[in-house]
Amino acid sequence: MAAPIGIFDSGLGGLSILRQLRAAMPGSDFIFLADNANFPFGEKTNQEVVELTGRGIERLAGLGCQVIVLACNTAATTSLEKYQQLYPHLIIDGVTPLLEQALAATKTGIIAVYATHATLESEHFKQQLAATPPGIEVLTEASYDWVRSVEAGNFSPASVATTVGFDVSEGADVVVLGCTHFAFLEAAVRAAAGPDVTILQPGPEIAQRVMQRVTRSEGGSVKYLLSAESPLFAELATRLVGELVTTEIIS
Repeated sequence: MAAPIGIFDSGLGGLSILRQLRAAMPGSDFIFLADNANFPFGEKTNQEVVELTGRGIERLAGLGCQVIVLACNTAATTSLEKYQQLYPHLIIDGVTPLLEQALAATKTGIIAVYATHATLESEHFKQQLAATPPGIEVLTEASYDWVRSVEAGNFSPASVATTVGFDVSEGADVVVLGCTHFAFLEAAVRAAAGPDVTILQPGPEIAQRVMQRVTRSEGGSVKYLLSAESPLFAELATRLVGELVTTEIIS
């Protein structure tokens, strides 16, 4: 029996990655761990995020996961390389803002990236920005209220229309959703951006990468673990994944 695939985030956002992985690998077993006791990661220091991410990886590895996905741009941009080196016996992958893909897609040379402050201030993202060709303009927005809106079950906050509408009026023709929570706002982003703007979110790409690195299996179970009690999490997760979600607390 193949080992379960671990997915780590601080909240609901990682469910957008779980959906993509399950669609690509319906026979695989998954363990989804949300460190909701420490939500949100995007408002913590880089060092705090690194420590919390390491703890999450250790928990999932202790449950038998040999493949672990950091389904959080903040966790991945601050911690991915460190833990790939620290745990060479594990396959650790993670989502990061798709700036390279945005560069390939833009025609106007103006790209909008929405993410947490921690992601935008990470060395990983700063290096991506430094590598952008001359003439490219990257508009960034640390959208904390969007993250909190998703966690509260509001998938169309008013600020989406304001922020996206302004950036599109400035010429942005590619929008990068650099936080996994924002995948659940994609309909609102599309309504504000219009039909001609390309919207990029990391789910399909990470699913393809993971699928290439694991063996096919027959199972399909998902275990949902939280680090703190949250009845609302199970209620919203049930809506977002389309099936009944029950959660367990892990210390």
